[in-house]
Amino acid sequence: MIVFSFCNWLSHVPFEILGRRTIGVLTKLDLMDAGTNALDILTGRVYQLKLGFIGVVNRSQHDISTNKPMTEALKAEGEFFKNHPAYRNISSRCGTPFLAKTLNIVRNALQWYYYGMSRL
Repeated sequence: MIVFSFCNWLSHVPFEILGRRTIGVLTKLDLMDAGTNALDILTGRVYQLKLGFIGVVNRSQHDISTNKPMTEALKAEGEFFKNHPAYRNISSRCGTPFLAKTLNIVRNALQWYYYGMSRL
């Protein structure tokens, strides 16, 4: 997995030439300038990764300082993607819960692979 804030994304390409083992995670999508979005990246039109790109919105420093509960932060993240004009159609493939689900699928596949290899 590789994690970049959207602002640093272009300066780090190519990070894996074939894109077969990388999950792209774009953070801070809520901080982008008005009228801009990362839809082309999240949908693989700019750079293709087999495991895809996932957009997330993290808690702000203010949220952390005021002890905003994670449940509220996750709800706000979900609402951001569901209500954003560019991301609403892909909102089911964005956010921290989808990232966690994707990472667990990869982890389980790796465990299965390494368990099978150790039995040879």
